[in-house]
Amino acid sequence: MPEPLDGVRIIDITSVIAGPFASMIMGDLGATVIKIESPRGDDSRHLGPPFMKGTGIPFLGLNRNKHSLCLNLKDPAAIEIVYRLAEKSDVLLESNRPGAMERLGLGYEAIRQRNPKII
Repeated sequence: MPEPLDGVRIIDITSVIAGPFASMIMGDLGATVIKIESPRGDDSRHLGPPFMKGTGIPFLGLNRNKHSLCLNLKDPAAIEIVYRLAEKSDVLLESNRPGAMERLGLGYEAIRQRNPKII
């Protein structure tokens, strides 16, 4: 049976708890969630105990049902990858400080130029 969010693609550039929880729910409801992490990994990987093979159990739970992509968002080539993902996505979810995405060239207006329908 189809899930409510089948066919919806989410780009997840969130960390710690609130953002990953939101995208976890969307993944649970059938969305395709692509989590983007920095090369050093999401800070919530270190939340715990308990740990499994060095990764905090909260991280594992909050990031179930997600695909993972490691990108250095300070690299122009990585920004281009995010743009290409955005062209085929429905939602870009982020939890950075105000203005951070704009400084990276990934603010809403920049993303919207590639995909006017993205939320």
